[in-house]
Amino acid sequence: MNTIGLFIFCLESGVPKIDRINGAKSNLLPWSPTWGEINYEGYKLPTIEFHNDLYGRLQELSEKRNINKFEGWLVDQGVKKTKQWTKETKGNGGGTQKTQRC
Repeated sequence: MNTIGLFIFCLESGVPKIDRINGAKSNLLPWSPTWGEINYEGYKLPTIEFHNDLYGRLQELSEKRNINKFEGWLVDQGVKKTKQWTKETKGNGGGTQKTQRC
């Protein structure tokens, strides 16, 4: 991100303001800036796209491609399993499976 930048234009008390996002924030992801980052930094919108960007980056850093192994890695990093998820399966009569997720 040395040759490009993310600039946030806004009004504060009626006065135009321009902020350049740089430093650690601008290099959050190797492929920065993403639409998710732009929406978060510019509008403070934590979109599903930004969540997916961050989740994908963590999964890449963990080198765990399997969801259960990645969940185990998150737990090893101190993330607590606090969400109850219901996985729906289709075919063979369907059914659901409840599990704890980070």
